[in-house]
Amino acid sequence: ILAIFLCNEEMYKEIDKLYPSNTENKTNIDLILQFLQYLNIDALPFPIFHDSFFDIISGHFTSIEETKLLKLPKSILYSIISNTHLTITSMDCLFDFITKIFKNDENEDKSFYELLNICDLSENKFKELIETIDPEEITLTLWSKLKNCFYYNFLKNRPNQTFSEPSKNEKKIEWDNNSNNRF
Repeated sequence: ILAIFLCNEEMYKEIDKLYPSNTENKTNIDLILQFLQYLNIDALPFPIFHDSFFDIISGHFTSIEETKLLKLPKSILYSIISNTHLTITSMDCLFDFITKIFKNDENEDKSFYELLNICDLSENKFKELIETIDPEEITLTLWSKLKNCFYYNFLKNRPNQTFSEPSKNEKKIEWDNNSNNRF
């Protein structure tokens, strides 16, 4: 922490080599959470989190008290939730957590919802998500995920569906399996 406040990347790396983080120690996780509460991630002089603090917190996400996590700044929470090491019990639980982040905040950040695998939400949570999102504020990424989910559910409900006939604006081109006739 001292190396970070002193903006000394070399010191940070050397201390990290001598005293690597013990991820099994709950006290260390609590210390990291306390530190992250006061950290302005955008003002850091060097990147330290790609494989350290966020990996630890994301890997222990389900075992950390939710109230401790909700005290963290939104930018830190986003980095934790978007981390590849994130462990969650279900997509519904992650949706509920994101909802709690913005419970009393009118400036809801839609990019948090982009982190959800929407097709893995239960029907009730999917309905909640649809009701939560203002269509005028939807992001392209979120819209793309919603489209995939709609398409997935459409196909799931029609298991014997085959390719449809071309519309009037489309031309049907059949291939005779002859490699000489490929595009």
